[in-house]
This record gives sequence, structure tokens and C-alpha cells, in this order.
Amino acid sequence: MGVLIKNETTGEMTIPTVFKSDEGFYKCKSGQGESPESWVTVRVPPGSIVSISLPRLLCGLLVMSPFLLVSIVLTVKCCRARGLCSTFKSPQDQIRCDDVVEQNESSV
Repeated sequence: MGVLIKNETTGEMTIPTVFKSDEGFYKCKSGQGESPESWVTVRVPPGSIVSISLPRLLCGLLVMSPFLLVSIVLTVKCCRARGLCSTFKSPQDQIRCDDVVEQNESSV
């Protein structure tokens, strides 16, 4: 159970940012005593679903783009260095490559 300490003299209290997890029993304490607990329900009004703003989306893309680009380039370089990328080789080149390896092994 959390504690929210806020002083209001108007008889009303506004909590600016709430989450569904903030639902629960609340009570007020004052110099004249303590109120009974009241259940507070958090509802999201229709149409107020949180959407990502354009600046936030652009910032995320700006941050992630270099990371993704470097990851792709390093993956391709690593793949080519290990000889795992044969997308640029025709099947005949692959066979010739295998034949050369077999010939070298048999001549040793």
C-alpha cells in the first residue's frame, strides 16, 4: 500500500499522472480526523490511448538506425569472412570450390 501525501484546502484533490496500478483504497487525514477509505478506480477515456508523438518516434529512429546499420554491416562482413555467404556464387562456382578443396586434401 502506497502513501500519497498532498495538502489541499479546496476539498478536491487532483492527481495529475495515474496508472491502472494506482487503483485502490484511499483515505484522507486532517486535523479533524480521518475519513473512511474510498475505492478509487482509474479509467482511460476512449480515444486517449497513448500514442507516440512524431518527435519521439523520430528520436527513436535516429538513435536505433546507426545501431541497426552497424549490426547489419558487421554481420555481412563476418559472414563473408567465414565463407558462409554464398549468395554471390553460382552453384558451379561452389562445386569448383569443393573440388579444389578435395584435390588439395588428396595431394597432401
